[in-house]
Amino acid sequence: MPQLYNDDIENQIRTRFIQKCDDLISTGRVDSYAELCRSIEISPASFNQVKTGVTKPTLQMLYNLQSVYKVSVESILFINPPKLNMVFIRSQLSAIQESLEKLEGAISV
Repeated sequence: MPQLYNDDIENQIRTRFIQKCDDLISTGRVDSYAELCRSIEISPASFNQVKTGVTKPTLQMLYNLQSVYKVSVESILFINPPKLNMVFIRSQLSAIQESLEKLEGAISV
């Protein structure tokens, strides 16, 4: 199977995944690695393989970490996660609101 990106990026993702897991434990959101593994539905052996670099975190691991602990997958996949452009979002919402008001006015006539 062709490699989609280089080993350095894979190692960075693995490192950020482990860091997020460590953060969950150090902040008290999770009591132990065993509890973390149970909650994200992986075996402690699988987690240890990721931690030691034998394997890399799977998309399912990332999804489960996000689902259970609300850890942003983007913060693991990207060094600088994309940020929301609130100015753009507000302008789009304003345009939608304006269109809805025009539609409402046309319907009520």
